[in-house]
Amino acid sequence: GDGTSNYQTTTSSTSGSTTHTYQNPGTYTVTLTVTDSEGHQVTASATVTSQWEAVFAESGLPSGTGWSITFNGQTYTSTSSNLTISGLQGSSYTFSVGSVTVSSTTYYPTPSSGTVTPSNSSVTISFISPLVVSITANPTSGTEPLTVQFTSTVSGGTGSYTYYWNFDNGQYSTSPDPTETFSAGTYTVTLTVTSGSQTATASITINVQSIFGTLTFQETGLPSGLYWTITVGGVQYTVNAGQTLTVNDVTKGAQIPWSAQAVNDPMNGLTYTPSPESGVVSVPGSVTITYTAGQTYVSIAETGLPVGATWSANIGGQTYTATVTGST
Repeated sequence: GDGTSNYQTTTSSTSGSTTHTYQNPGTYTVTLTVTDSEGHQVTASATVTSQWEAVFAESGLPSGTGWSITFNGQTYTSTSSNLTISGLQGSSYTFSVGSVTVSSTTYYPTPSSGTVTPSNSSVTISFISPLVVSITANPTSGTEPLTVQFTSTVSGGTGSYTYYWNFDNGQYSTSPDPTETFSAGTYTVTLTVTSGSQTATASITINVQSIFGTLTFQETGLPSGLYWTITVGGVQYTVNAGQTLTVNDVTKGAQIPWSAQAVNDPMNGLTYTPSPESGVVSVPGSVTITYTAGQTYVSIAETGLPVGATWSANIGGQTYTATVTGST
C-alpha cells in the first residue's frame, strides 16, 4: 500500500498484471497473493520506490545566459530555459534563485524563493529586467511663480510601479506626471520609483528667479562722521559715510530715478558735491557716487559793540579777529 488506501487486486488467471499510481513519494512493499480454485494460496512481494521531479522554467534572460537555483542546500546551474531536478523522494523542498548580471545589467528573479511539493512541482521563474527611471521638466527655469510639468519614463521591473516625488520645497506627489509651482530659488527634484524589490531614482534641477531685484548705492569721498542723503524712487534715505544703501524688493526691469544731495561739513566749512547728482537705474543695478569737497565762505555779523572794539570768532579750529568800524 501507499498509505492512502488498501490496495488489492484479484484475478482468476494463472497470469495477470495491473497498474497503480503512488500519490506520495517513498519506498513501498507490494504483496501479491494468488489463490487457486481449491483455496490454495501463494504469496510474493516486491519493493517499489516512488520518486518525483521538480521542474523550473525561466523567462526574461537573454538566450544562453546561465542561471542557478539553490535546491535543498545544493546549487544547480543551467544555460537553457528549463532546469529539472529528479530523484526526489521527500514531501517538500525549499529553493532560492539568485540574480543574474549580464554586461553590467542585473536581472532579478520572481519568485526568488519558495517551496516545491509533489503536487506543486513546476515553477516558472521570471527574471525581471532592471528598473530604469528618467524624468523631464517643462520649463526648467523662469521667474516666480513658476509652474512646472514633470514627466516620468519608467522601464523594466515588474511592470507595476509606485511613484514618490520630492520637490525639495516641502511638497510631495505620488503621481507619475505631476505639476508643481515654485517660488524663487534652486530646487533639486527627485523621483523614486519602486517595482517589486527594485528601487530606482532620478533627479532634475529647477531654477526659479525672483521677480524682484536689488538696487545698491555707495559713496566715496566723504569723511567719517558725515551723512549723505539720497532719494530713490521717491523715497528718501540717509546713510552714514562709508556705508552702502541697499534697496530690496524692487520689480526687475523697472527704471528707477534717483538723486543725491550735497553734503555740508559745518565744522570744516566745506560742502561736498555728488557726482553724478542724479540719474535713472535699471533693476537690478548699482550706482557709485563720488563726493568732492569745495570751499564754503562764512559771513558773521556782530551787533552791540562800540566802534573800534575788537572781537574774534573760531571757525573750524581757526581764530579770526575783526575790529568794529561801524559797518559789518
